[in-house]
Amino acid sequence: MNHRCKSSSPRPKTKSVNSHRRFQKLRLDIIVRDYGECVRCRVLFNKSTRETPDQPLQCHHIKPQSLPQYEHLKWEPTNLIMLCQECHDVYDNGKVHELDFEYEIPPLFEY
Repeated sequence: MNHRCKSSSPRPKTKSVNSHRRFQKLRLDIIVRDYGECVRCRVLFNKSTRETPDQPLQCHHIKPQSLPQYEHLKWEPTNLIMLCQECHDVYDNGKVHELDFEYEIPPLFEY
């Protein structure tokens, strides 16, 4: 009798370690570029919202990487912006593909 053992729990999705490291480096570059602040709070509310252990900043894809037409922008720094959780929630439904404020994405700093 041919019998296959099945796991009781679904197999977790594996994420490329290199992909994760690449994003973490890119995230740090974006934090430096955006002065370690939520850009939306700074531009719209003239407020400095910085990352804390309780409230990490979110590296937000302006054009959602989950949509096939924007997949090529996954690693593009001009498609990333730092947001606090409250501001990130404004865009996190995936239906907003543009910023709700005027902002020119600066280039990354050269090290």
